Amino acid sequence: MGLFSRWLSDYADHEALLRCSQPMGDVFLGADETGPVYAFAAGIGITPGLALARTLSVDGTGRTVHIDWSARSHDDFESAYELEALSLGRFVSWTRRCTSTDGRLDAATLAERYPYQEGALAFVCGPDAYMERVREWLVAAGWPAGSVRVEVFSSNVDVDGHVGREDRAEREVVDLTDAEVVPYDSFALDLRPDRPVLREAEIFLAQMYRELGLSSVLEGRLAEVRAEIAETGTYVQTADELSYGARLAWRNSSRCIGRFFWNHLQVRDMRHLETEEEMFEAIVDHMRLATNEGDLVSTLTVFRPGEPTIRLWNGQLVRYAGYRQPDGKVIGDPANCELTERIQALGWKAPGGRFDVLPLVLQIGDRAPKYFEIPPDAVMEVEIEHPDLPWFAELGLRWYVLPAVSELVLDSGGVQYRCVPFNGFYMVTEIGARNFSDESRYDLLPVIADKMGLDRRTTATLWKDRALVELNVAVMHSFQKKKVRMQDHHAMSTYFEKFEEQETACKRPVYADWSWLVPPMSGSTSSIFLRDDLQNVVLKPMYAYQKKAWEEDRDPDHEGPVPPCPYHRRRAHG
Repeated sequence: MGLFSRWLSDYADHEALLRCSQPMGDVFLGADETGPVYAFAAGIGITPGLALARTLSVDGTGRTVHIDWSARSHDDFESAYELEALSLGRFVSWTRRCTSTDGRLDAATLAERYPYQEGALAFVCGPDAYMERVREWLVAAGWPAGSVRVEVFSSNVDVDGHVGREDRAEREVVDLTDAEVVPYDSFALDLRPDRPVLREAEIFLAQMYRELGLSSVLEGRLAEVRAEIAETGTYVQTADELSYGARLAWRNSSRCIGRFFWNHLQVRDMRHLETEEEMFEAIVDHMRLATNEGDLVSTLTVFRPGEPTIRLWNGQLVRYAGYRQPDGKVIGDPANCELTERIQALGWKAPGGRFDVLPLVLQIGDRAPKYFEIPPDAVMEVEIEHPDLPWFAELGLRWYVLPAVSELVLDSGGVQYRCVPFNGFYMVTEIGARNFSDESRYDLLPVIADKMGLDRRTTATLWKDRALVELNVAVMHSFQKKKVRMQDHHAMSTYFEKFEEQETACKRPVYADWSWLVPPMSGSTSSIFLRDDLQNVVLKPMYAYQKKAWEEDRDPDHEGPVPPCPYHRRRAHG
């Protein structure tokens, strides 16, 4: 739809994931459009011209196509070999115009060589200035405006084919104030749509295509979706719809402080996989790609929706086992005792340590669940030490670098994806102020306070606060020392403000749950602390809780609190 080159230019970076396929595409002309076709191309704007040549050379209608291709140097004509081959037939011809030696196409040359013939069509593709100039010259030479078609390389072309000059920031501003955006309950949600699938699809697709500046193709896509839903009861989302829905669900996550990065989420479409073994391999690939040697990439892997339901038992891709002892104590992470016992019941031989990585358990429908041990090289961990307290390393603490949530649902456009592991990167307090500090988790504050020589006989000594700060200093220092991407809670508060600025510029409201955005330590020092204007409203697309896979019946109720995000989980196990 004319967006890929723009995306490569403006957004792509070393973290972008691309899937390559064979070149494809056809040109569809109306039954009454039987005249000669002319394509005016500059640089990589040759792509539509090639599609025209490929199609008309074999469609049997007898229509001819002539391509006028301008490029700066001879090396830029990379598809010349294909045009030479196509021009051996009688339907395709082309002109090579090397502007560094032959000069540029001008109005006089165009009028002389390409006079209008009844029924002729002209297709123009290239840089904005080139398209505008050639269009004006064709009209001045007697071509009807309706016979000149400008390739939409950006959303900056009006209905008459005129190319605007606004910069990219202005083009991205989309007013959705009159769109139908329906809020959901702030504290519970139901995975089954409370509107018909078609209505959910219409609302989502209208939002997506409008935000991307593609309103002109919306009706055609809606017609396809309506027909598919009428026949099957649901529809298959395109890869673009799947990806944008996943990003919108992140943008809509009212409890997430890290939404500034929503548009950089990399989405891996694995809907074609069928077996547990294939899915496990895809998950391990996800872990390696997302870990990226410590320079973490926000990544989501999607498996197919529908029946039989695909579920991951694990709350996160990486979790440490928790072993209950006869005296009531726990070795490892108490949050994972039940999961550990269930995996042991499947046959896993548990090592019994404090930081044993649990296997992944996949279940498809009513099949028996299967567990898979994660290769050690797919799990990057950081050993925790303190920059000023040498004894800290003796505590033997470690933590994994990839916070990948794996039991939530992506509810997007009337389709529910029940297995969508996704990750961001850690905020320091998730590990230091929750995982290591909570009494229901590793409960390390008393140990650290004793090592620091603090008086724990009364809370008035603020021993918990002092131990908490040093524990977070140790976590931050250790991750930075190993060059693993991590942010502190003050930086993430600033990123949230930047996110608000971006959304305001796009005329979109920002909804947020204050109680989740204020960090779990030094809350009053956060810029969010004094905010009393934040509204907690839940929008779709969204990420939602679902029952544990082993608790689920086949007609689930699926109600639960709004889910956490990979950046901030104050009330959930991080």
